[in-house]
Amino acid sequence: MLSEEGQVHVAHRNDFPYRRWNLEKLAKKAGLVLVEMVEFIQAAYPGYHNKRGDGFWSDETFPLTESFTFKFSLPESSQDDDGKKMTLQFNEDPTNKNAGDDD
Repeated sequence: MLSEEGQVHVAHRNDFPYRRWNLEKLAKKAGLVLVEMVEFIQAAYPGYHNKRGDGFWSDETFPLTESFTFKFSLPESSQDDDGKKMTLQFNEDPTNKNAGDDD
C-alpha cells in the first residue's frame, strides 16, 4: 500500500536487455507515474550487494553499468479553476537517452 505522498524506488539497469522490462509501462499499469530517474550509487546503500537472480551463477554479482533508481509515485492531483479534479502526468525523463532502443 502506498500513501499519497509515498514513492516506490526501483534500482534497475537501463541498458539492453534490461530496458525491455519497460518499468515505466509496468508502473503505469499499476497506477504509478515516473517522478525521477537518478543514477544508482551503490555507496549510498551500505551493505548493498547485487546478485544474479537465476541459474548456475545466481550468487555472483554483475556490473552496475547504466544503473538507475527509478522513482515512482501516484499521479499528483489538484483542483482546476472549475473545482474539478485533474491528474497531472510526468513526462519521460529527458536524460534517458537510450529509451526505446532495442540493442
